[in-house]
Amino acid sequence: AMVENMVSRHPHAEVACVAGKVPYFEALGFLPLAARGPQVVMNTRSQASNGLLAVQDLEPIFHSEEVRQIHSYLVKQQGEKAMSDAEKERDRLLDQLAQQALHLAETYTAAKRLLNRPGFPGGSNS
Repeated sequence: AMVENMVSRHPHAEVACVAGKVPYFEALGFLPLAARGPQVVMNTRSQASNGLLAVQDLEPIFHSEEVRQIHSYLVKQQGEKAMSDAEKERDRLLDQLAQQALHLAETYTAAKRLLNRPGFPGGSNS
């Protein structure tokens, strides 16, 4: 309801979500436009908005004293190998999400080009 309410007030809206959430946003009128890392950029129009996009720089957080302390604690508790394995699994999952997002964006773009091809039933020159 919150997203529907926002779209009713701001008809040109853009979101970024993981590939698994694309059907939810499609049902609300969003179209997949592109992949940005592990996320699919979606918009209520067929082009990106001209608005600003806030992006959080996480690098300072990851290098903060608090995070280093938590990391040290987890290494002591779980062991160096377990932490290394967890970091590899995280990286593998992020790569997998990025591939899913890219595949979804490319598939949607290819289908859109096909539908708009002259001579295609329902296309631009039919």
